[in-house]
Amino acid sequence: MIALQWYKQCEDVSVELEEMETESGEMELSTDEESYTMMRLLRTKGLHMPLLIAIMLQVIQQLSGINAVSVCSCFQLALFV
Repeated sequence: MIALQWYKQCEDVSVELEEMETESGEMELSTDEESYTMMRLLRTKGLHMPLLIAIMLQVIQQLSGINAVSVCSCFQLALFV
């Protein structure tokens, strides 16, 4: 609530909070949507290419060593702060 007050730059954010609670309740009651399972993801033809690209990018990052550099740099920056 404090973050919303800061973002909106006003003290009375009750209308926004009520709207968020209403939308949250509606989302919980909505059972019409089907959940995506891993098998459904793999069987959907339109998602084969994006999935392949994402996997290849992860493999290239891992093999190039950039993951290790980014993880270590976070620790090193934390030492200076």
